[in-house]
Parts: sequence; C-alpha cells; structure tokens
Amino acid sequence: MSSNSYLIKRYQGSYNDDLFYNIYSSKEMSMFSRDTFLQIVRIIRRYPIGKGNYILDEKGNTPHEISAMLRDPMGQLYEGKIVKLLVGQVNIYEVRINLSGRRERILFYVKKSSSINEIVLSFYFDKSKVGDRTNILAKETQMIYNTPSLIVELAVIEEK
Repeated sequence: MSSNSYLIKRYQGSYNDDLFYNIYSSKEMSMFSRDTFLQIVRIIRRYPIGKGNYILDEKGNTPHEISAMLRDPMGQLYEGKIVKLLVGQVNIYEVRINLSGRRERILFYVKKSSSINEIVLSFYFDKSKVGDRTNILAKETQMIYNTPSLIVELAVIEEK
C-alpha cells in the first residue's frame, strides 16, 4: 500500500505559528535535521496502519515507541527512539530528534483509507529552546485529527 505525507500549512486554530510547515519550509531548519526528519518519515512509511489509525509493528501490535539506527552530525551510527505514541491522546505521535543539545519534536497522526496510508504532520517545537509544549500541541493535534475540516491547507512532503 502506498502512502503520502502531508504538512498542515494552515488550520482554523490558535497555533498556526507552531505548525511544522513553518520551520520545514524556511531556512531555520538545519540540513542535518531536515535529512534526519526525512529519514524518519521513510521509516514510518514502512509500517502498516491498522484499524483505529495506529501504526502496527511486524507482529500486528501497536508499538508505543519505534527505535531506529540514525547518524549523528559526525556520521556515527546510534540507536534512537524516533517515534513515540503520546499518552493522554488517541492516535497522536511525536517524531523525536535528539542531537547536539537539541530536542526537536514534530507531532503527527496517521490515517488509513482503502487505497492509501497518510501521515499528517502538525506541530513543531524544540524542547531545549521553548520548553515542553507536548501537551498543549498534542491536544490541538487531537482536535485536528477529530475534526479534519479545521485544516485550511495542506502541503505534500516532496522527497528528493
């Protein structure tokens, strides 16, 4: 089954400045973070999406975390927890990029339709710069997941 990945560009809500699209489409995001993010999206796409719109592992279970081998800025391999299913919300995940004193988070959800899997990325924050905004932005992502008509504009993630 094929999959598409989307960035929310605008939605009917109060946190448009925190949308991941803003940093992804600007020069603020380092090339290393961008490449790491795209690698993580490719990894997420390999996982099937089950009933209830949850990521499934190879045994058909819903993992609470996904780990993978990544490269640090010096090219060294390390194993990192790259995706976490958030507690307190339904169907909301976070991408975790923890490198070089940065603790970047990107919130998202997945949806399965009859012919395609979708990854919809909503909000971004760096815990090392702005503190932990997980709860408030996860609630906002949950609201968008529950009411997709709040989305005004989406952008497709183009992989190079």
